Amino acid sequence: MTSEKNSKNSLKQWVSKIKRYELELPRLYEKLEYLEVRSIGYNSPSFEPRISSGGSGNYKGIDYWLEKIDDCKRKIELYEKEITKLNQFVKDLLPIEKEVFIKSYYENYPPRLVICETNIKRSKLYEIFNKLNKSYLYKKYE
Repeated sequence: MTSEKNSKNSLKQWVSKIKRYELELPRLYEKLEYLEVRSIGYNSPSFEPRISSGGSGNYKGIDYWLEKIDDCKRKIELYEKEITKLNQFVKDLLPIEKEVFIKSYYENYPPRLVICETNIKRSKLYEIFNKLNKSYLYKKYE
């Protein structure tokens, strides 16, 4: 029974992680755009960096900006890959499983509300939960 509970938790954790990714993705695209604009205005390596009287180290070479851009692109790629995995997982579900999954795992509805909105019995709901968890573990989406 504990392995079933752990699988349910791991499925919930996976969905939570994907939801976080979905929220962060627009911010990452903005950051990438900002970094690309900043990389255009880098100081040329042929000139001495200008140091203000305050000793500010604002000099950033092209390597710095390219590294930041690569890091941001890698993160975006990872997030999009994980979101695609979730979408594929949902696509492979039967209609009632999809509805239960979205309401229960994605939108965090309590079981009694899922039962009311889907017009299924409590026993059927828990059957679907078990099937979702087995499907998640079997296909190794994480």
